[in-house]
Amino acid sequence: MDGKWDSDTTTEREGTYTYKWYESTNGTTYSELEGKTSSTISVDIEDSSATTHRFYAILTDEYEQHSQSNTVIYQSYNKPVVSSVSVNPTEGALTSTITLTATAGGQGTLTYQWYDGTSLIGTGATYQHNVTDSTATVHSYHVDVTDVYSQTTTSSSVTYSTYPAPVVTLSSSETDGALHSSVTLSAIASGQGTLTYQWQQSTDGTTYTDISGATLATYSATVSDSSAT
Repeated sequence: MDGKWDSDTTTEREGTYTYKWYESTNGTTYSELEGKTSSTISVDIEDSSATTHRFYAILTDEYEQHSQSNTVIYQSYNKPVVSSVSVNPTEGALTSTITLTATAGGQGTLTYQWYDGTSLIGTGATYQHNVTDSTATVHSYHVDVTDVYSQTTTSSSVTYSTYPAPVVTLSSSETDGALHSSVTLSAIASGQGTLTYQWQQSTDGTTYTDISGATLATYSATVSDSSAT
């Protein structure tokens, strides 16, 4: 809550005046602002929390007559508070779409800037981001929230991890045989989470169709061809 407060005191009588300025942050005890002896002053505000500043001036004329001005108020406000930040989902494919969401409170209309590390990627309290990785990556996202007084709060970070597609190696108990025969096919695969399997077949090497019920890592097929295939 750093800032600057400017004030101007005007008088209706002619003559020479001296000025003393006073400030209070509790509305009761006022302290003189040293070195502030002009009709217009600037005061640097450096608060650690929201504070109400009150100011008035004592004017003294050439006859040592004193007059107190009215009191003016300057209100400082806390920086925005980011209460939550999330990414949904938290992991996915190398090419995927995620939703980043922040909940924050503060003065005036808040603005949001999302970062992946140090790179600005988007704006808004909710932002949908397209992720395109070539290799497994852990992304760290945070949001900067700025209020109407240009005060900015940086949120904590949330992570999103991307993973490559499963790697699979196939093996067959037979590579050729009779027109009527049996063959056992095995898939050795590695990847994220629980893997699912769906065996497919083709007789032309181009068009493949699912084999009903063939959803395990191993599949035993019965071949019944009328000609070499």
